[in-house]
Amino acid sequence: MTGNPHASYMINDLASGEVWPLVVPQEDSPGEGWETHGNPVYSFSVIGFKRANAVLYRAVEQMGPSSIIFVDEFGRLESGGEGIYPGALASASAIVRGGTVVFLCRTERVEEVKRLLDGKAGKILVFVAGDPQSVYDVIQTWL
Repeated sequence: MTGNPHASYMINDLASGEVWPLVVPQEDSPGEGWETHGNPVYSFSVIGFKRANAVLYRAVEQMGPSSIIFVDEFGRLESGGEGIYPGALASASAIVRGGTVVFLCRTERVEEVKRLLDGKAGKILVFVAGDPQSVYDVIQTWL
Protein backbone atom coordinates (compact mmCIF):
# COMPACT_ATOMS: atom_id res chain seq x y z
CA MET A 1 0.00 0.00 0.00
CA THR A 2 1.02 3.59 -0.49
CA GLY A 3 0.03 4.91 2.92
CA ASN A 4 -3.54 5.32 1.68
CA PRO A 5 -5.99 5.69 4.60
CA HIS A 6 -8.54 3.46 2.82
CA ALA A 7 -8.43 -0.26 3.47
CA SER A 8 -8.13 -3.01 0.89
CA TYR A 9 -10.52 -5.95 1.09
CA MET A 10 -9.64 -9.56 0.42
CA ILE A 11 -11.66 -12.68 -0.32
CA ASN A 12 -10.88 -15.62 1.92
CA ASP A 13 -12.09 -18.98 0.65
CA LEU A 14 -12.38 -20.89 3.91
CA ALA A 15 -12.67 -24.24 2.10
CA SER A 16 -9.41 -23.92 0.17
CA GLY A 17 -7.55 -21.40 2.31
CA GLU A 18 -6.97 -19.19 -0.74
CA VAL A 19 -6.95 -15.43 -0.28
CA TRP A 20 -7.03 -12.87 -3.08
CA PRO A 21 -7.72 -9.14 -3.48
CA LEU A 22 -11.22 -7.94 -4.25
CA VAL A 23 -11.26 -4.21 -3.50
CA VAL A 24 -8.34 -1.78 -3.34
CA PRO A 25 -8.03 2.00 -3.18
CA GLN A 26 -7.96 3.34 -6.75
CA GLU A 27 -4.41 4.62 -6.37
CA ASP A 28 -3.29 1.08 -5.50
CA SER A 29 -5.17 -0.52 -8.40
CA PRO A 30 -2.99 -2.73 -10.60
CA GLY A 31 -4.86 -1.38 -13.65
CA GLU A 32 -6.14 -3.94 -16.13
CA GLY A 33 -8.89 -6.16 -14.75
CA TRP A 34 -10.00 -3.60 -12.18
CA GLU A 35 -13.09 -1.38 -12.45
CA THR A 36 -14.32 1.55 -10.37
CA HIS A 37 -18.07 1.05 -11.03
CA GLY A 38 -18.35 4.79 -10.45
CA ASN A 39 -16.85 4.59 -6.98
CA PRO A 40 -14.66 7.64 -6.29
CA VAL A 41 -12.33 5.80 -3.88
CA TYR A 42 -12.11 2.08 -4.73
CA SER A 43 -11.35 -0.25 -7.64
CA PHE A 44 -12.92 -3.71 -7.82
CA SER A 45 -11.31 -6.84 -9.25
CA VAL A 46 -13.26 -8.38 -12.14
CA ILE A 47 -11.56 -11.73 -11.56
CA GLY A 48 -12.04 -11.36 -7.81
CA PHE A 49 -15.81 -11.09 -8.23
CA LYS A 50 -15.85 -14.12 -10.54
CA ARG A 51 -13.90 -16.11 -7.98
CA ALA A 52 -16.09 -14.89 -5.10
CA ASN A 53 -19.22 -15.93 -6.99
CA ALA A 54 -17.62 -19.32 -7.71
CA VAL A 55 -17.01 -19.79 -3.97
CA LEU A 56 -20.66 -18.99 -3.25
CA TYR A 57 -21.83 -21.37 -6.00
CA ARG A 58 -19.71 -24.18 -4.51
CA ALA A 59 -21.21 -23.49 -1.08
CA VAL A 60 -24.70 -23.57 -2.60
CA GLU A 61 -23.97 -26.96 -4.23
CA GLN A 62 -23.11 -28.35 -0.79
CA MET A 63 -25.97 -26.59 1.03
CA GLY A 64 -27.76 -28.73 3.58
CA PRO A 65 -29.50 -28.43 6.94
CA SER A 66 -26.27 -27.83 8.89
CA SER A 67 -24.72 -25.39 6.38
CA ILE A 68 -24.03 -21.71 6.94
CA ILE A 69 -23.13 -19.43 4.04
CA PHE A 70 -21.88 -15.90 4.71
CA VAL A 71 -22.53 -13.28 2.02
CA ASP A 72 -20.32 -10.31 2.90
CA GLU A 73 -21.25 -7.73 1.78
CA PHE A 74 -24.50 -7.16 -0.10
CA GLY A 75 -23.94 -3.56 -1.18
CA ARG A 76 -24.46 -1.00 -3.92
CA LEU A 77 -23.01 -3.20 -6.67
CA GLU A 78 -25.19 -6.15 -5.70
CA SER A 79 -28.25 -3.85 -5.68
CA GLY A 80 -27.49 -3.24 -9.35
CA GLY A 81 -27.08 -6.96 -10.12
CA GLU A 82 -23.27 -6.76 -10.16
CA GLY A 83 -20.47 -7.85 -7.83
CA ILE A 84 -21.45 -10.95 -5.90
CA TYR A 85 -25.14 -10.63 -6.75
CA PRO A 86 -25.27 -13.92 -8.72
CA GLY A 87 -23.78 -15.85 -5.80
CA ALA A 88 -25.98 -14.01 -3.31
CA LEU A 89 -29.10 -14.87 -5.32
CA ALA A 90 -28.04 -18.52 -5.58
CA SER A 91 -27.39 -18.57 -1.82
CA ALA A 92 -30.83 -17.11 -1.08
CA SER A 93 -32.47 -19.67 -3.36
CA ALA A 94 -30.61 -22.54 -1.69
CA ILE A 95 -32.20 -21.84 1.71
CA VAL A 96 -35.20 -23.96 0.74
CA ARG A 97 -32.89 -27.02 1.05
CA GLY A 98 -32.14 -26.13 4.67
CA GLY A 99 -29.26 -24.35 6.28
CA THR A 100 -28.64 -20.70 7.00
CA VAL A 101 -27.43 -17.77 4.94
CA VAL A 102 -26.06 -14.72 6.73
CA PHE A 103 -26.15 -11.55 4.65
CA LEU A 104 -24.05 -8.65 5.86
CA CYS A 105 -25.26 -5.31 4.59
CA ARG A 106 -25.69 -1.70 5.52
CA THR A 107 -28.95 -0.59 7.12
CA GLU A 108 -30.22 0.90 3.84
CA ARG A 109 -29.95 -2.54 2.15
CA VAL A 110 -31.86 -4.58 4.77
CA GLU A 111 -35.24 -4.33 3.03
CA GLU A 112 -33.67 -5.29 -0.28
CA VAL A 113 -32.05 -8.39 1.25
CA LYS A 114 -35.39 -9.27 2.86
CA ARG A 115 -37.04 -9.10 -0.59
CA LEU A 116 -34.29 -11.35 -1.98
CA LEU A 117 -35.14 -13.90 0.74
CA ASP A 118 -38.92 -13.52 0.47
CA GLY A 119 -40.61 -16.88 0.00
CA LYS A 120 -37.34 -18.75 0.47
CA ALA A 121 -36.40 -18.32 4.12
CA GLY A 122 -38.59 -19.69 6.88
CA LYS A 123 -37.38 -17.00 9.26
CA ILE A 124 -35.49 -13.76 8.66
CA LEU A 125 -33.64 -12.31 11.63
CA VAL A 126 -32.21 -8.79 11.49
CA PHE A 127 -29.38 -7.76 13.79
CA VAL A 128 -27.89 -4.34 14.38
CA ALA A 129 -24.16 -4.19 13.71
CA GLY A 130 -22.06 -3.60 16.78
CA ASP A 131 -24.96 -4.23 19.14
CA PRO A 132 -24.59 -7.69 20.72
CA GLN A 133 -27.65 -7.03 22.87
CA SER A 134 -29.78 -6.86 19.70
CA VAL A 135 -28.49 -10.28 18.67
CA TYR A 136 -29.36 -11.69 22.08
CA ASP A 137 -32.81 -10.05 22.06
CA VAL A 138 -33.70 -11.33 18.57
CA ILE A 139 -32.55 -14.86 19.36
CA GLN A 140 -34.50 -14.88 22.62
CA THR A 141 -37.73 -13.86 20.86
CA TRP A 142 -37.07 -16.46 18.15
CA LEU A 143 -36.56 -19.41 20.52
